[in-house]
Amino acid sequence: MQRLRGDEMTTVYKVVRRRWDGKLASAYIKRGKALTLYAANEPSFAKNGMKLLAFDRHANAARFAWEQDAHEIWLAEAENVTPQTALEFLYMTWKSFKAFWEGSTHGTQAACIGTVACDSITLIKRVDKERRDD
Repeated sequence: MQRLRGDEMTTVYKVVRRRWDGKLASAYIKRGKALTLYAANEPSFAKNGMKLLAFDRHANAARFAWEQDAHEIWLAEAENVTPQTALEFLYMTWKSFKAFWEGSTHGTQAACIGTVACDSITLIKRVDKERRDD
């Protein structure tokens, strides 16, 4: 991860999916309160004490995108980035996600390699079609 603008912004890689209406959305969350929409050059913020997820390196984002079947990878700037080693996957409801971000470990599994948690993410440039060696 590369720091931008002092300690505030960090370069990350965000995997998103393009919805039927052309909007960019969370890659893994398909609907409900935890769904986040993204637009190029506009910050998206975590909701109600939760975090947004991204990857520390292009290679880690590409692995996840491949596993999720052809999602887009964007170079992004993120705020308050921290490594994330576990995530809530058991119930995948608004209530279980909120409990996880409040400290519950019930229903957690290992996060994908290179996963980071962020308070906000701003998509800068689509990079999934670029060949990268990082």
